[in-house]
Amino acid sequence: MKILSFLNGDIQSLYGQDAAAKKNFYTYKCLSGFHDITVLANVPIKTRREPFSVNENFRIVPVCLYYPTLLFYLEKLKILPSVFVCTLHRYFSFFIKKHLVAGYDLCVVDGFLLSGWLSQLPDKLPVVYASHNVEYDWYIPKLREFLAQKYFKNYIFKVEKKLIDRAAFVTAVSEHDKGRFVELYGCESSKIETFPIGFSKEVTHVSHADRTNIRGKYKIPKDNNIVLFCGSNFYSNQEGVDNIIYKIAPGLDAGNSIIIVGSIAKYINSCYRSLPENIHVLGFVDNISEIYQAADIAVNPILTGSGTNVKTIECLGAGLDLVSTAFGIRGYEALRNNILVCDVKDMAQVINKYFLTKKRIITSTALIDYEWTTIAQRLSERLIALL
Repeated sequence: MKILSFLNGDIQSLYGQDAAAKKNFYTYKCLSGFHDITVLANVPIKTRREPFSVNENFRIVPVCLYYPTLLFYLEKLKILPSVFVCTLHRYFSFFIKKHLVAGYDLCVVDGFLLSGWLSQLPDKLPVVYASHNVEYDWYIPKLREFLAQKYFKNYIFKVEKKLIDRAAFVTAVSEHDKGRFVELYGCESSKIETFPIGFSKEVTHVSHADRTNIRGKYKIPKDNNIVLFCGSNFYSNQEGVDNIIYKIAPGLDAGNSIIIVGSIAKYINSCYRSLPENIHVLGFVDNISEIYQAADIAVNPILTGSGTNVKTIECLGAGLDLVSTAFGIRGYEALRNNILVCDVKDMAQVINKYFLTKKRIITSTALIDYEWTTIAQRLSERLIALL
């Protein structure tokens, strides 16, 4: 089967930094074992523009357009949210026409902002909306910065609803998101199926042989028990960091330290002049597998957001036990018995007890259904059923 995908960004260069890029890259890399994949990727003006192949069945064709960059800066200035790029994509969809010469059996829309490109496709071509979040829920906190937020909310609602109505099938990353789609847009539950974000062993493979050297490299306390929190600079992770600083770190026993990794460090550096001594902020790191090797357990004190927390499954895939809120494991509810689920107020106590007993919780057999190869095979079968 020949599959066409519409998505945002250079997923090959961003998959180490961006959750959506990582999801898309590994989904298509694994799907290419069953199907021929062509990705039309809307990329920034400074990004490479030449088509390239990941393998013989998976190619990425960058589509460089200037107006998304303009809208990006208008959003930075709090003039207009960049979500309006969707309308411009519809008006300028003729830019992708030259890439549609080859016939395709199916189109997957990975970014709802690119749904405007669908105007160039035959009405009878099956369309799949591969959601990463409930975009309406994801954008609401961002829209509070704009004066006409009610108008913008209605705009996003209409765009996402139109895409769901057009799609023959919708993938959601969690049952929570599936329920929200049904609640918001009134679509049939049978039209939506949950495919969780998975993990790749090539990213999470851990050998503890270099543990001491890695801790030295990142200036992580060599003799302490290390708790890991990973996150991008997004509102739900900002709330999570606040919980760590005010509610978790103060309750940890001596010898237990927390390391914070990811672009969330920007929020910490801008909002906190000082931190508890048992918190160490590393910021963005190039090799996250080294951080997995250096850590003993992961924590996820998230209470809000949409989609799923990618680092939840990656930490588990790396063999780290996880302390999380119930909300933080959405999409991975089947793994609840393999995760230490508790309220934020109890996390310090749970972590302290874990390090006293050192009793392992996660098992590798519990994670088989969450490997990208397994998820892609199930998705392939579902896509074939559409034809």
